[in-house]
Amino acid sequence: MNKVLLLALLATIFSGCARLDVMAKRQESSLNGLDRTIIQYSYDGKELNRLNGKFVVNVDSGDVCIRAFNVTTQKVYLITPPFIVIEN
Repeated sequence: MNKVLLLALLATIFSGCARLDVMAKRQESSLNGLDRTIIQYSYDGKELNRLNGKFVVNVDSGDVCIRAFNVTTQKVYLITPPFIVIEN
């Protein structure tokens, strides 16, 4: 009986590990930023701008752009679509 309870307890603890990893990454991203590359394209597919660095990216559902804050240079970029945000 004790082995069954121990197995159930361990399964419960380790099943939340992936969820905890996601929560930790979100927290790190919002506090310190993550190393990212942001590429902005024209509508005909040509690359317009490429930004590299530690960014905190905010996306609101009502906006047609993202706000990217570069933690190192303390600059804010407003980027309109189409764009790609790549986590390095």
